[in-house]
Amino acid sequence: KQHLSLSQKERQKLNRRIIKNGKKKTETFIEILNKQSEERNRLFKELTKTEEEDPIDLLFKSMAHTVKKFSLDLKIKAKMDVLKIINDLELQNLKPSEQTSGPSDYIFPENLTSRPQELYSINYSSTTHYTSVDDLNSEPNWAGRPFQNY
Repeated sequence: KQHLSLSQKERQKLNRRIIKNGKKKTETFIEILNKQSEERNRLFKELTKTEEEDPIDLLFKSMAHTVKKFSLDLKIKAKMDVLKIINDLELQNLKPSEQTSGPSDYIFPENLTSRPQELYSINYSSTTHYTSVDDLNSEPNWAGRPFQNY
């Protein structure tokens, strides 16, 4: 075997370089682990976020997902029916004499099992034509006639 004879200074210099390279590798490894940990925490928060959401928000989001699949006429009808229900409930909520129960204790009407068309007397014409997006945003004609261009 051939022995390399290193001076004391050369050995110290070599040891410092090995230690320095080892520290760099360790620091790089720690940085990678920290980044992975942060990403894992972010993903975990994102996955558990739905558990923190209010049940009412989840309900309306799921309804929105369903309504988006409807035809244009049914989308408009769904919007109008939901707005009418919410408006009626807002009015009930404002009446102090009827505030015997909390706002979340709403009692559904007995005729809820009937079809939505039977609940409201609004006439939805299947021959309604929409010529622009502005027509969809116009005020509805509550007299039971089809929407008109304004």
